[in-house]
Parts: sequence; C-alpha cells; structure tokens
Amino acid sequence: MKENIKKFIDAQNAPGFSGYANAQKELIQGKKLSHWIWYVFPKLKAISQDSPYERQYGIESLQEAKEYLEDSTLRSRLEEVCIILLKHQGKTASSIFGFADAGKVRASMTLFYLASNDDIFKQVLDKYYNGAPCQDTLYALNMSMPRKGGFDAHNDNQKDRYRDCKPHSTKNNVRTKGKVSGTTNKGKNPSKARKFKKVAILLIVFVVIIGVFGGIGYGAYSMLIKGQQRNQEETLARNSFPEIAEESIKEKNLIITLVTSDNVIIDSEGLGKYFIQTSAPLSGNTCLMDTVTNTYNLQYTKDNINEDISFNVSIEGCTIGERIFSYQGLDDTKDEINEELKLSVSSIDLRIYEELAWYVSVNQQVAEAKYPKYIDRIKSVKDENFAALLTRKLETIGTIGLQAGKSTKEDNDAIPAEIKNGIMMTRPISMSMANNLNTEYRRIISEYNRWVVDVYRKDRRNIIRKQLASCRTFTDLRHIIRKYEKDSER
Repeated sequence: MKENIKKFIDAQNAPGFSGYANAQKELIQGKKLSHWIWYVFPKLKAISQDSPYERQYGIESLQEAKEYLEDSTLRSRLEEVCIILLKHQGKTASSIFGFADAGKVRASMTLFYLASNDDIFKQVLDKYYNGAPCQDTLYALNMSMPRKGGFDAHNDNQKDRYRDCKPHSTKNNVRTKGKVSGTTNKGKNPSKARKFKKVAILLIVFVVIIGVFGGIGYGAYSMLIKGQQRNQEETLARNSFPEIAEESIKEKNLIITLVTSDNVIIDSEGLGKYFIQTSAPLSGNTCLMDTVTNTYNLQYTKDNINEDISFNVSIEGCTIGERIFSYQGLDDTKDEINEELKLSVSSIDLRIYEELAWYVSVNQQVAEAKYPKYIDRIKSVKDENFAALLTRKLETIGTIGLQAGKSTKEDNDAIPAEIKNGIMMTRPISMSMANNLNTEYRRIISEYNRWVVDVYRKDRRNIIRKQLASCRTFTDLRHIIRKYEKDSER
C-alpha cells in the first residue's frame, strides 16, 4: 500500500473519539462532535486552508483520489458514510457537520464524483447541496461536473447535430419530366417567398422589442439583487464563518448538565461521589469545572473566538463523555447557555465503579462469591474503555486466591527510568517515550502532562518536586496528582 494512502487507514483506525468507528456513530446520530473530518471526508489539498491537518490529509490530485478509491477499505467506508447521510430526513449539512465542515464535505463529494463518476457521491450533493458542486474544486482541477456520458470541458463546443441527418422521403416526392410534386424546376414559389419575408420582419421587430425591455429589466436586476448576492458570496469566501465584530464578543456563562446514557442527571454530589473530572482547554489553558455550582465559564476574546472548545468528562483518566463547543454555535442573545452532554456510561455502570472504589478505599478484598458476579456485571457495560477500567479495579482488589500475583503487578507498575528522570524535574513527558506502555499508563502520562502545565502556571514547582521525590510507580504518580487537585479545590 502506498504511503499517501496508508496514512488515511492509520488515522481512521485510531482508537477513541478520532477514529472511523466514532465518526460512523456520530453520523448515525446526526451530529458531528469529534475531530475526524479531514481523513473521513478528504478534499483537494489545493483548496485547503493553512491547517496542519489539511496539509497532511489533503488529496494532491485527481489521480490520488482514484488511488484512494482503489483501496477497498477506504472506498467501502466512504460509501458507507454516504449511505448514512442519505438516510437522514429533515436535516441539513450544517446541522450535521457545522457550517465550516459542511463545506469540506461538499468539496470531498465533488472530488470523488469527478474521480469515479459514482452516483452515490452525486446523490449526497443533490440531497444536501441542491446538486451544486464545490466550485473551488472544479476550478482547481480545470473541470466541470461529469454527465453520464463522461466529463465536459468548460468550453463544450457543440457540433452540428443535424450533420448526419438524411432528408425525409415521401412517396409523392418523385421527379417527373422536369417537375417535382407541388413545385416546378423554374424557381421558387412567389407566394411562399412573400410569406417568408413577412415572418422574418416580424421576428426582427420582436427581437428588438425584447432586447430593449430585457436590457432594462436585467440592469435593474443586476443593481438590486445580483449586487446583494455578490456581497454575500464575497463575505463567505473571506472566511468559513462571518466576521464577528469585536464589540459583540462578551463572556458566556455555559452551564453543562451531565446526563448518563440512561438519562439520569449527574448533579454536583454525583461528580464527587464518582470522582468525575471535567475539563476543557481554552487558549492553551486547561481549567477544571466548578463542581459546586456545576458550571463552566468560557471567556471569549477576539484571539480565541474561532477556537473549538473540547469539553471532556473522565473518571481516572478514562473518557466517558466529550463534546465540542464553539462561539458560533452559541446564542448571542443570552448570557447564560444551558447545554446537555450525554455520557457513554449508565447510572448502573457508575454504581459498579462506586462499589469497587469503596473496596479500594477501605483496603478490603471482594468475597470470593461476589467476584464472578462483578465480572458478569462488568460484561454488561457497553463502553469498552470504562469496562476495562472496572476490570483493572476489580483485579486490584482481588480475592484471597488472587493475591499471589500481586508482587508481579507491582513490579510491572514501576515507572521506566527515562520517564522517571523527566518527572523528577517536573518536565512534560513526550508521548513518544510512552509508546511501549499500556493504555492505562499512557493515560496517566497524558494526565501528568496537563497537570504539570497547571503547576508551572501557579509557580508551584519547588513544592511538587518534594512530593515527586518518593514517586516510584504509576500508582504513586496518580495519587500525587489526585492529592494536588483536591488541595487546589480547597
């Protein structure tokens, strides 16, 4: 497989919220929430904006688009998401993808229709864009949309369609002794010539009248209507979103309501009981949600107005909910916006976690009779990552018969020397150094990196270094982070 095509497979197979499986799930639900548009609906690189993702996953040429479709996996997935879109009723492209990404989908469908002439891509354009292709893509390729017979050039010179027509023959059209039925060979019929002249004069007069009044009407149309359309098109061409005046930007108080997958509201008490952590990066800073008022304040300025705010909900580093917020998606008429974020776990799943966390807090083992029952309950958890977290917690507690392997687990929990050196210096750890670690330990390193940024921001490096001096295992590191966060909340 060519490297320029393999990168799309690698990106789509990535775990979590950025992979194809999650993109398919969000499209079925009818709302894009995560970041995957660049490699699920790739478009022509020549019309991309100056974005690292668009530069990385932009299609170089029409030939590369054909190579993309020659890969059975990529083609089947692209057709699959098209089928999902065609099944939706009463939705627009903007309501599913958002204003900016809706334009990327149009460009992608146009590119692959030009590359394959496959009708399924044309159906998406017909359904969501009134059949109008992406003009930037057409101009970049110097093409127009193909008809069923093939591609059309911009200047499609139509040849004489009557060149091969044969004259009509009737049984009365027979030449006899210098005559043809109804005419003579001496000349044209005078009466027919006069009628032809009258018709020609009437046509000329009609064309002149239409030209005069049509010119006046078209001039008025150009001044009043076409001028407005041109101004709108120029505004959209300058930016994906209309420009927002600086004086209209004001602080937004965003109130998030967390709801489990079985529609149970998580209040402030639930946030503490289940150790739920919420965060969202804004202008490079990660801030924690206020667990007392259950609110999160977003301060927008002209510098971050176009940033997407990825709101994350997690338990012990395991993500159980995520949603994207943007200024353009909020109601400008309100200072307080109420939004709902549905989690990927149910209230029953959270109760399992609460029970296992209690065993850990009192350092007590699960009875041997309950151990297999917990395994069966964990099997019913639909979120695979959260089920893995519950399984690890159950194994940590264990029963009397499972404690023999505890020392081995503690040995595997040790932090590698190269990572430990960076931690002792309170420096962020490159995720490339954590490639050989399992998923849980990589999450702890990712959590440590976010935490150490907060430490630097509050200038508490000297205090934290003393605490990290005794850190030997990933469990120790997690306890130090949790203790710091609780002390900060006080």
